[in-house]
Amino acid sequence: MKHIAVSGIQVHWWSSREGLADGDEKNGQAYAHSQMTGSKPSNDDLAWTAGSHCPALDGIRGMAILAVTIYRFCQVLEPKSVPWIAQVVSLSNIGSRGVDLFFVLSGFLITGILLKTKSKPSYLRNFYVRRTLRIFPLYFLSLLLFLVIIPWLTGTREFERPKALQGYLWTYTSNLCMSWVNEWCFGPMDHFWSLAIEEHFYLVWPLIVLWLSRKVLAWFTIAGIVAIVTARTLTALFDGTDVSLDVFTLFRADSLLIGAFLAQVIDRVNYRKRLVCFSWSGLPVLAILIATAGLLGQRWLELPNTLCPLFCFCFMAIVLLSRRESTLARVVGDVTFAYSASTATECT
Repeated sequence: MKHIAVSGIQVHWWSSREGLADGDEKNGQAYAHSQMTGSKPSNDDLAWTAGSHCPALDGIRGMAILAVTIYRFCQVLEPKSVPWIAQVVSLSNIGSRGVDLFFVLSGFLITGILLKTKSKPSYLRNFYVRRTLRIFPLYFLSLLLFLVIIPWLTGTREFERPKALQGYLWTYTSNLCMSWVNEWCFGPMDHFWSLAIEEHFYLVWPLIVLWLSRKVLAWFTIAGIVAIVTARTLTALFDGTDVSLDVFTLFRADSLLIGAFLAQVIDRVNYRKRLVCFSWSGLPVLAILIATAGLLGQRWLELPNTLCPLFCFCFMAIVLLSRRESTLARVVGDVTFAYSASTATECT
């Protein structure tokens, strides 16, 4: 994956910050199974509980920001200048997968909101209005700054490429353009592809959640994940599709659906213990497969685009279903939140 810039992460932070400010709305409902010991702590002991602020979710977002930030800054290093820098740059490529964590987290949070509010009056109107007010001002201000103000004040030609195709940026369809021409064609604004995918999800998913029952929605989510993975794998057999596989909405929406499925399955009391067992078992296997693919530099028919979101799914399940005072929850919630909070201050 390429071209994921810090500015894109800043917009992601701002647009999804609501999930932590409005604790009970984004967290949906509280669920828990502490660990695989069979103990049943009260909801107050959990890393994630209903109606309260969840430091673990702050921390998970902070981890994604940290990963992508390290990746982007390592890309400007010159490997030839110092031998060991080449190894650092190579290892930092895993940081580009921070966007997968953002997608899984976004699918989880948004689905939690939708499931809780779908029975309320003005369900769709309230959701779309809140998303618009949360995202549009900063997004369009960024476009105005990069496409109009900075070129006018400085005379720079750095943004000539995105200016020539700015219609796609203003309509959240830059990723569709990149998919069609199979090229990173927006220069310094290539990274806006991920924001376009988020907006497509925000537009369609609330309607699906509204129309389907909880049981049907779960099966629809699973079917969607399988269909997307299959379509992406088959498309990878053809040459000239590498960029499309990275940025086309229907080839990346499985990450969002995986997060959406986590929001649904964590709501089932009888499934919580199995969810924790599955996550603990799957995490090391997925880590080995992802590391192997990274070290060999292989795309393997886009298998990493499936493995990474599944890894994020397992990691989030383990963290959210752990005790609030466990070492894991405290490290994720306290250490990475300290970083992400400072990043948010810089962004604003």
